[in-house]
Amino acid sequence: MLRLVSGYKHYANSFKPKTYTRNTARRIEIRGVSAMKYQLRGISPVVATALLVLIAVAVSVLLYTWVSGTVSNQPTSSPSLQERITIDSVSYNSSSGTLTVYVRNIGNIPVNLSTVYVINASNGEVIKENTSVTNIEIPPGSVGSVNVTGLSLKSGSTIIVKVVTKDGVTATYVATIRS
Repeated sequence: MLRLVSGYKHYANSFKPKTYTRNTARRIEIRGVSAMKYQLRGISPVVATALLVLIAVAVSVLLYTWVSGTVSNQPTSSPSLQERITIDSVSYNSSSGTLTVYVRNIGNIPVNLSTVYVINASNGEVIKENTSVTNIEIPPGSVGSVNVTGLSLKSGSTIIVKVVTKDGVTATYVATIRS
């Protein structure tokens, strides 16, 4: 004997139960035939809203922590960051062996010079180091000069002049000696 159940053929002697998918169960329930009891369980709207609020608060706390850590790591202004110098020019007097270095303070605080280095550009060897630079303070926007004596430089040689302040700010200048 054959029976027709919602468009499917079943044999009376068959013990194989019919499995329904979600959509089939819904179609059957809509038609008014309740072939199987299919219940979908979910979370209530109150619990879903509470979870969304909790996730939003957690993400905002993490974002705030990350941003505040980034902002607090920004360097603060210090005198060494405001201290800036450049070397405008260098002149060499071969008869006296004196090298005059003109240093400009382009920062916004007074600069105290500490050392002047004269370096051979071809091999990187320090020719002369003048650490006796004392009491040379250059106000902001002004130019000061430093003399390095006791040099014997050949015409056509290239030198590197490096000036260092007491706070460690440096400026370098490359010059070629002319006769």
